[in-house]
Amino acid sequence: MGWMHGVIIGIDQLGNAIFAGNPDSTISSRVGYFAQREGAANKRYWQCLEMLINFTFYPLDGRQHCLRAYKKDPDENFKEGNKISRSLLAIVLILPCMIIGISLRIMNWLPFWQSKDEKRKTDKANSQA
Repeated sequence: MGWMHGVIIGIDQLGNAIFAGNPDSTISSRVGYFAQREGAANKRYWQCLEMLINFTFYPLDGRQHCLRAYKKDPDENFKEGNKISRSLLAIVLILPCMIIGISLRIMNWLPFWQSKDEKRKTDKANSQA
């Protein structure tokens, strides 16, 4: 894991702790756990957050970002939090997810941000056109 990736994970864990989650897990893994858990209270709330986060990180991770985050650490002790912490979590997530999601999609369109495999596919598609 690179330095920047570690910093981003640390910020994510801090955010999870601030909103009454386990400080050792990320927001995505917490959301993935409660969205998938059978009989979870507030399951629809967690599924809505899961859709938002999955849509945001789709350009990086493809589908099911939250489920994969949860499965990386399935033995974690996840905390749902109270109504206030869950409400604040949803409110605080909306703006950053919009900014990150738009930024990732723009970066995906720019050729200098693409990986070598993506550049090859783009070049091949352009040459066939």
